[in-house]
Amino acid sequence: MRRVTVGMAMALLAWWPVSFGNQNPGGASAEAVQVAGASDQTRKRFAELEERLRRLPDAEAVDEVLRWMEEDGEVLIQVDAHRYVPARYWGQVLLSRLSPQQLQTYRLRVDPLAEQMLARVRQQGEEHGLRRVVERYGLSRPAVQALLLSGDALLERGEAAAARALWEHLQPEGTAEWTHPDVRLSQNADLVAQAMARQGLALWLEGEVRQAREHYERLRQQYPQARGRLAGQEGVYHEVLAELLRQPPHYPRAGNVGRSWSTFGSRPTRNPTLALSYRPGETRPAWRRELSLVPRLPAEGELAGFRQPWPHPVAAEKCIFLTDGFRLYAFDAISGRPHATLELLAPPPLAREVWPPGTLACPTLTLEGDGLYLRAGLPLLRPAGARGDRGWTGRLVHVQIQRHEKNGVTLQERWRLAPPIPNAFWEGAPLVVGRKLWAAYGRFEGGRLQQGVVCYDPADAANPPALRWQAEVSISPWLPLAAGRTRLELLTWADGRIVFNTNSGVVMALDSSTGQRLWAFRYPRASRSAGQDAPAQPAPAIYDDGRVYVAPADSDGIFALDVHDGRLLWQLRGLEGVLLHAVTARHLFATVRRPLPAILAVNVKTGSPRRSEGGWFVPLRDTATESALSLTTLHHLLYPTRAGMLALHHEDGTPCFDPLSDQLPLAHYVMVDGMLIAVTPQHLLGCVSERLRFGPPP
Repeated sequence: MRRVTVGMAMALLAWWPVSFGNQNPGGASAEAVQVAGASDQTRKRFAELEERLRRLPDAEAVDEVLRWMEEDGEVLIQVDAHRYVPARYWGQVLLSRLSPQQLQTYRLRVDPLAEQMLARVRQQGEEHGLRRVVERYGLSRPAVQALLLSGDALLERGEAAAARALWEHLQPEGTAEWTHPDVRLSQNADLVAQAMARQGLALWLEGEVRQAREHYERLRQQYPQARGRLAGQEGVYHEVLAELLRQPPHYPRAGNVGRSWSTFGSRPTRNPTLALSYRPGETRPAWRRELSLVPRLPAEGELAGFRQPWPHPVAAEKCIFLTDGFRLYAFDAISGRPHATLELLAPPPLAREVWPPGTLACPTLTLEGDGLYLRAGLPLLRPAGARGDRGWTGRLVHVQIQRHEKNGVTLQERWRLAPPIPNAFWEGAPLVVGRKLWAAYGRFEGGRLQQGVVCYDPADAANPPALRWQAEVSISPWLPLAAGRTRLELLTWADGRIVFNTNSGVVMALDSSTGQRLWAFRYPRASRSAGQDAPAQPAPAIYDDGRVYVAPADSDGIFALDVHDGRLLWQLRGLEGVLLHAVTARHLFATVRRPLPAILAVNVKTGSPRRSEGGWFVPLRDTATESALSLTTLHHLLYPTRAGMLALHHEDGTPCFDPLSDQLPLAHYVMVDGMLIAVTPQHLLGCVSERLRFGPPP
């Protein structure tokens, strides 16, 4: 087991000049980055309207703001140094500062529209439609029900913090950016009590008992007679909450239960936290198979010293799938026996002008039902005009899995898609949720990189699916390197939103159904521009419980954003080589290379890795952050090192004793049906418990 020396700990303490909290991350390095869909002219017009509404908030000024919201509602405007939101949303923020009496004309106009939209959404049972009611008609009377119901749905799914953030709009002195006008009227005290009771319930479920008691005391003193349905019971709110507070909270968070590993990060949210316990000393490698992935780099010659690509597998129903971008492989998870190989493209020759120095990125896969989705082609991106540039665009490929008796499978290609615009290339494997497919693309033009997102529907069609929408995201400077870029960008699913961390200066959230830009965050780029092109692991955003976490490859920090409106919640700066691993209820786990290799457990509320502020960090003598990803269980962080598996307790980072940890190699690990699957550039290993080898698991 790796030990942390006192000298390393003191050095790390002396080094930590990073910033915490919600600070302005803007800088000159970000000025050249353009956010698609943003308009300076609309922003100036908004400033004029804001000043007029502040000086003379009459009906005419309100009408002019409403016209502006309808005409330019989907145009993004910059509201601070780093954040962009739609004009319609910011107009809603502006109008929420007026009194309910001043909003009468507005509400008479939008209430019928909001009522119709809410009725249609409830009839269709479309949960994400509730969010759209709030986004479009947030100050209307029907929006109250949309806020309550949407928060209830989030709470049922285990996203208590996200639910509380929605209910903050119904608190007169809440922390939300805008407050619903009804809660400022004395006759609507029951509405305030209803939202407060729900927040107290959510806090209790999260284990925040002290804050839940504060909500109980406020309810008891300010709204002693308020009653309704809470936690499945009818009664006075503070009495129901008091009964709950006598019991310990039991709230299982959403997590991967270990039956499948469907994409990079195990789930479309890219958060691979396992809802499983880890018992030290129980797991060891049971079988090993040699891989023949392209490229097989020779030990001698001009390619000597180049590092092999690290595969990112997916797994389900005791089958493991791997790809090198040219072939697709299927293995049996119990024995490691090869099932099938499907040829997709002819591999290019091994030559220095083809394979760049450093780490070669290995393509990712997406598994949904009986379909596999991947980007076929060399993971090397170059501007148009470079040698063989036509070979770098890639193809999106859908492969159908056909299962047979005795766990055998065959693979059959169904369709492939070219990039949506000329001279463009596909990024990484697409995101597939609910029969819809989203993919990121890019295009080099005039020394700049343009990036966007497309949606196809249905993803499981027998023929190439139809393009539903296409949205540009950003335009950023890109200095071409001779080797090109090998990192393939991935999208993240965030409660009905598609979040794209471009790793080129912008993070943007899009509506999954329409492609509407919901918000954008332009972060400060690192001073060394070459960092964005260095070969690296995929660096997508991670979504968990109402928050989006990003550690862009071209930045020096970690940023936590509110998924609803893109607000910066906190940032952690002064880091290099950051790789995000997973998020739990209390911590965001990451590894860094510089100034010292370390594992960080960043408190999700304070944004700090200091123990005094709810986090912790463990220095490492060496780090494999470019090579392997950790596993996170209910109580442990399992980090693979060259000396074996390092098992740390979540709460404080202390190691747990594991006599067999040295038998687990440095590798990518995935979990399927209780089996731990390890993948290195050369081998595929199955780590199976003794019980599973001789019978089904309990």
